[in-house]
Amino acid sequence: MGYHFLLTLSLTELVTYPDDYNDYYEEHSLVRELIRVLKIDFPIKQIHERYFNDPVNTGDVLLFKSNEGSNNFIIIDTYKDPFDQLDLVSFGAQVNSNDIVETREIFRRIYDKCRVPISYREGQGVLNEKSTSSNYPMGISIHKYKYAQQLKIYWE
Repeated sequence: MGYHFLLTLSLTELVTYPDDYNDYYEEHSLVRELIRVLKIDFPIKQIHERYFNDPVNTGDVLLFKSNEGSNNFIIIDTYKDPFDQLDLVSFGAQVNSNDIVETREIFRRIYDKCRVPISYREGQGVLNEKSTSSNYPMGISIHKYKYAQQLKIYWE
């Protein structure tokens, strides 16, 4: 079992808009650093685009695995709660023991720079529920809204 990190934050914290007068955005430099450290292809720009084009009460858990022979992965829960006005997502990673220190520093920096910091967790087992395929489809029911969330696993 790897070591886990999990943030709850606005999806907009994972990208940056270099120009206030332009709709162009790119992955946040700390997300780029995490991708480099874990050697995982994590398409945050495409996730961001899809998130804002999809309707509320939809969104799956996306897990991106490393192809470097490690158990490292990045995970993001993109479910859009019908009452959420902050565009909150759960964003985490599983890392092997060699990557804990550097990954902790990146996750702490992402969290500490959030305009609205919600939650930071780390430790073994923090991502077990979200990353276990037998837990899906996971039923989400909020008032009259119902959704069967899926776990989608990607690797290069």
